[in-house]
Amino acid sequence: MLGVLASHFLPISPGLSSITPEISPSPTPSLTETMGIPGSCTATYEVEINTEELTAKQNYSMYCSDKQSEQGCLSVDVYNQKLDDFSAPDGFPDCKWNVILATPPSVEGKSCGGIAANLPENQCPDGFYCKLDGKYPDAGGVCSKR
Repeated sequence: MLGVLASHFLPISPGLSSITPEISPSPTPSLTETMGIPGSCTATYEVEINTEELTAKQNYSMYCSDKQSEQGCLSVDVYNQKLDDFSAPDGFPDCKWNVILATPPSVEGKSCGGIAANLPENQCPDGFYCKLDGKYPDAGGVCSKR
């Protein structure tokens, strides 16, 4: 009986015993990073008001949007602004790197102190102090503005 059960669960062919799963690469994040700071590369053109056609300045924005780093972004020089022409670069970057800053959550009223007061997540940032709700050693509190 044991042999019958084993034949249902154990591979019969030696080739079946070494199946390797395929691992697909993870998708590319939407934000790019330079030195750990997320950002995006955008064209330096100024939007022209009351213009229905796509201007040359707006046309080069596609060269900026695919850059993945600040260095790559600032190396784009495809448009000569004085001549309004793509045939001769002018030596000035045509893209700018925009650092995307996360909006910090409200710090006022955030829990602080307590039994694990030395951990960074239990401390208040600069400009705030921990207003404790007691005088005992492991008292907790909330962050208040100085």
